[in-house]
Amino acid sequence: MNEFPAINKIKASDLQKFAGKKSATIVGGNVVIHKHIINWMLSCCDGKGIRPFANPAFKAFTYLYFARACATIIGCDYLVTNITKRMDSMVKGQIHSEDVRALYLMNPPDVEMQRILVEHIATGFWEKTLKAKGAYRTLREEIPEFNKAIDEILDAKKKMRKEGNRAKRAPRARKNGKAVTSKAKEGEKKLDAEATPHTKGEEEKVVKLQAEVVRRASNGRPAFAKLDLASIGVSKEQFSGRK
Repeated sequence: MNEFPAINKIKASDLQKFAGKKSATIVGGNVVIHKHIINWMLSCCDGKGIRPFANPAFKAFTYLYFARACATIIGCDYLVTNITKRMDSMVKGQIHSEDVRALYLMNPPDVEMQRILVEHIATGFWEKTLKAKGAYRTLREEIPEFNKAIDEILDAKKKMRKEGNRAKRAPRARKNGKAVTSKAKEGEKKLDAEATPHTKGEEEKVVKLQAEVVRRASNGRPAFAKLDLASIGVSKEQFSGRK
């Protein structure tokens, strides 16, 4: 408000020049809230320090929204900062459904505030932290545009969760698949090595075997020993010559 200069920018001796001015024109805002702010400003000048700026219990968030706009018009930066902090604190908790209805249906609309309200309620639905959810469901039924905006956020969150779960499962599947493939290849190499005969000139591998004695020699009877053919890579068919 330019009709009253900032006190901290003029000399005390010059204040007398503005002493005769008893009125000012405020353009914009709400007249009731402007009166509330001015009375609050006057109460802070009675020598008892800055008083708390009160707000109604019902639709408190809505009232503070308009009070901040009025404080901005008047040029009361302290109150603007104070109200902003209080509104941020309310957003961290839960904005009342009546505040959401009032601010979302403003004409002309505040697009930024609409975005904040939608994200706030959508997050509450997603995290299942909303109290009195029925009131917000009713609000979604009343305002299709509001409901659509919430659905878009919830659908995006669902998609991100599915992609995240898929990404978590993929490394495990790739790891398991790699292990199976490696074992299969290792088995194939082993079979190939056993099935491939030695070529001419190739050094043959000498394996020392110890046969298991199943009957010892005694009284002129010969001893018998058992040899596991599988240990030297010979099958029963190969040993007996059967096809």
